[in-house]
Amino acid sequence: MKIKKILQNIFSIRNTDRHKLITIFGIKFRIKSKFNELKFELNEAVNFFYGQLRNDLYSVMRFSGGDAFKRERMEIGEKEHQRNVEKLLENLDANARYNCEKCLKKQNKIFYQDTILLNDIYSSDELAQIEKIHHFKRSVTKENGYYQCLSYKLPINFFETSVFFHKLGLDHIKNKNYVKNKTIIDVGAYIADSCLVLRTEFPHENIIGFEPIKNNYNLAFETIKLNQLKNIKMENYALGDNCGFVNMQFAGTEGEASQTVPLETLSNDNVVEMLTLDEYVKQNKSGVNKSRY
Repeated sequence: MKIKKILQNIFSIRNTDRHKLITIFGIKFRIKSKFNELKFELNEAVNFFYGQLRNDLYSVMRFSGGDAFKRERMEIGEKEHQRNVEKLLENLDANARYNCEKCLKKQNKIFYQDTILLNDIYSSDELAQIEKIHHFKRSVTKENGYYQCLSYKLPINFFETSVFFHKLGLDHIKNKNYVKNKTIIDVGAYIADSCLVLRTEFPHENIIGFEPIKNNYNLAFETIKLNQLKNIKMENYALGDNCGFVNMQFAGTEGEASQTVPLETLSNDNVVEMLTLDEYVKQNKSGVNKSRY
């Protein structure tokens, strides 16, 4: 497993007859075996470091396509892979192309190098950003009946980095005035966590959240109540390319994602109505102006 190789290069403890041989970033220390307390503290430190590091590395691995990408690349051959990469990049602007190429290079390092270190994957700026993310995650507190991070409150402990730290990428929108006086549609609203950030960035606009999973839909109302949000409407519909009924099931570790399955697969408790966005607007003319979302 690649992540274990990373940690072995950073930190390891090996027993000898009379000593503990400790290696930290390639520097070896011999410690007498009787210092078990030091060993315990060092193990605790590396376990904490591993736990903090693992999520960030796994995020890179998941983004890069995982073993399926590696398998497909081996099957199609290097020339075909390079042609596919060029097709991917050809219509991107310079900044998007640079970021995409950077991700592909990281992917190669993770899956095609026997030994990798943090500096092989992340730049100094990215490492600094990761440390800020760790600080953000450690700032979550459990209160009486809810969890809090910064000024945000949720009924469950699920403060996703992309939502609350990166603010949904809203800082990259050059002209936020374009959104003013329009209805914001949050498709797959989960527990209304994105609605919290959207409300902070756009305090006066109407927000409509669509969440097909009933449990998430109910939790969304708790989020709205905890944060005293106004002008947010939740709808227990699935949105799709046609109208009808679909069977939904949980995906993700906390039910933060969902997917459709054949209607006969699950019980009727998971069947929800699906609308197209145009049909919803047609049925709710007073709530949404089609020219304003």
